[in-house]
Amino acid sequence: MNLLRKLFGFQPTREVDLIRLRDEFGLPKKRDITVDTALGVPPLWRAVNIICEDVSSTPFRVYKTEGEDTRVRAPEHAANPLIHRRAGVTQTARALRETMTLHAIVHGNGYSRIWRDGNAAPKDLELLKPWPHTFPVVEYFGPSRKLYYVTTRYGATGSTLAIPAEDILHIHGLSYDGVQGLSILEVLESAIAGGRATQEYATLYFENGGNVKGYLQMPGNLQPNQQDEIRKNWRRMTSGDDNAHGVALLTGGAEYKQLTSDAEKSQLIDARKFTITDVSNITGVRPHDLGDQSGAAYNSLEWENRSHVDRAIGPWLTRWEDECDDKLLKESEKREDTHRCRFDRDYLIKVGLSEQANADHKYRECGVLTVNEVRRKRNMPSVENGDQRHV
Repeated sequence: MNLLRKLFGFQPTREVDLIRLRDEFGLPKKRDITVDTALGVPPLWRAVNIICEDVSSTPFRVYKTEGEDTRVRAPEHAANPLIHRRAGVTQTARALRETMTLHAIVHGNGYSRIWRDGNAAPKDLELLKPWPHTFPVVEYFGPSRKLYYVTTRYGATGSTLAIPAEDILHIHGLSYDGVQGLSILEVLESAIAGGRATQEYATLYFENGGNVKGYLQMPGNLQPNQQDEIRKNWRRMTSGDDNAHGVALLTGGAEYKQLTSDAEKSQLIDARKFTITDVSNITGVRPHDLGDQSGAAYNSLEWENRSHVDRAIGPWLTRWEDECDDKLLKESEKREDTHRCRFDRDYLIKVGLSEQANADHKYRECGVLTVNEVRRKRNMPSVENGDQRHV
């Protein structure tokens, strides 16, 4: 099988019986909270956007070891264009990372199929639909075991394929078994549902002009048609933005009885802040990035950005690096540690212009950077004698 694969790029996939897999291994349970309803909570939508955009926009390349602990870019490596420019026929590398990270955050797992050439080198990455269309399965054969991924083939046939683990790029979040990530839709269903309910309540509250609820007390007994007419007239006088601060006229001995209070007293504002805190705890994104400025502190822009990278973005970058190292590099490259897939984390560390200029000056003075290296960081052309290091 390995010889055929090396010579002809043969993909050792096989069709499997999805019904049998469902009976033997089981599929993830149906969720009450869907992706649409979860991402309908504005703080969660913002947090997911921040993580996906940062992961996708950070430069990602293959590096090669030269000399003692010196790494340089390896643009000639087969995996470099897949992770740096275009992942395949249908998507750029950035779009693929953004979408797979979204799948991994929301569903717990993001998948892409690795297509290889005759030398088993990666040549294309095909995005696969997440749960329930794709999921991992571990089969045991006595003392040994085999990991493969089951995915539903696109098209009218609807057949299901089992693809070896080495041909699937799998990005997952926190996991119980180290194989399949946990979905925030499933684990944090109550918290997301609470945020969704708060948003719906606020929408209904302000659709009614922010008016408090109550009842009209009328003298005597009224017929059903009279009750309907009074209720209709009252709704017309008090509902909507145009009537939010108007004056209602009561006649015939009618008296209005208030039942609830305003938004502040009903803790509506605090509840919406609590939703932001929940989402921040779920995703690691700072609350002031989600709209809550009550605890924001901007003493150091660089420190704020480093904290964001370390807490929210760094773990996802590491997952991408480890998975690409394992699936896109040759066995000899991994064994001899000659190549690595690495993000440029400094890209995410934004500093002020004065701090940036001061750092470049110090790096040049101590010989770490040359004049041309500093200029290239600013997308400026090289100058004559600019490659000499300062001594």
